[in-house]
Amino acid sequence: MNTRAAVAAILLLSLPFAACCQEPTQAAAPNQARQTTIYDISHGAAWPHIGSPPPENSPAVRVEAWRRENASYAEALDSIRRSWTGVAQTPDDLRYKVQQYEDLIRTVTESGGYGNLVLASILRRISDSLLGYYAVIHFQDSGVARELLEKERVSLLDCPAAGDMVAEELNAPSHSGGWHLSERSDVELILRSNRSSLGGEFGRMLMGRPTPSQLMTKRDVNGLIAALITEEMTERSTLPTLLEYFRLGGDPSNLASWISVMKGKERIFPFMLMGQPKAGSMDVAWLINWSRGWEGKQVPFAAFIGEATQADH
Repeated sequence: MNTRAAVAAILLLSLPFAACCQEPTQAAAPNQARQTTIYDISHGAAWPHIGSPPPENSPAVRVEAWRRENASYAEALDSIRRSWTGVAQTPDDLRYKVQQYEDLIRTVTESGGYGNLVLASILRRISDSLLGYYAVIHFQDSGVARELLEKERVSLLDCPAAGDMVAEELNAPSHSGGWHLSERSDVELILRSNRSSLGGEFGRMLMGRPTPSQLMTKRDVNGLIAALITEEMTERSTLPTLLEYFRLGGDPSNLASWISVMKGKERIFPFMLMGQPKAGSMDVAWLINWSRGWEGKQVPFAAFIGEATQADH
């Protein structure tokens, strides 16, 4: 498989299968205790650091600490699940939905730790999928998606939490400038110290991306790094290229116009960490076909965050 086909396949695996789903809501039972919301976590008391699942025979103190950390992770994930009310149908709805997830990304990455980065990866998948879906279905009004993508957002690769996680989990003190997972040399060095490589990890992802529950059941630092890179590739290259195509007059129903529309613009959103100087029509086609394929359908939230496959439903 050539590099571009591999990147496109990884992109497909990175997409949640239900960015257009809407789960039925349930009325709260009388006298039911109020549940934690995304807003509570983003704007409330300091959110805890969440580390990684300890190996067997870990000291009792670490096992107990993990019990508390995992409970916080479950609380956050449940609040994310309950926040999902379907895709945005208006610009204001899109702004609200995306901003709530981006606010929570900022909160969990400020607190740091392996588990919080798993949450950040989930949240960014939701946020970018909302933007991509809206842009494809409402392509003549895709400027609002571009506006939101261009706002200041946390980089999952360059935020301090990512470098700190590497140092904490792999006992790998950073160099003077700190670890930067957006730098290929840093990523290769980190993965090599953990008996892997960038090519090896993405080869593994072609066989199936580790799900959030797998990452939180057994520590997989390499898998988490690969997941963060995949989200960043969508964020920095594929999605901006899609939005630029629409800005220049492209039509999702006529990808044959790609060459004429994007002439001279092909390399404005490279992702060199993956050796990708440009996002091409095949990458954008994945996003378009995926968005259209799920229009009007419902699937469980588990599939939306990558816990289930399309074949399961």
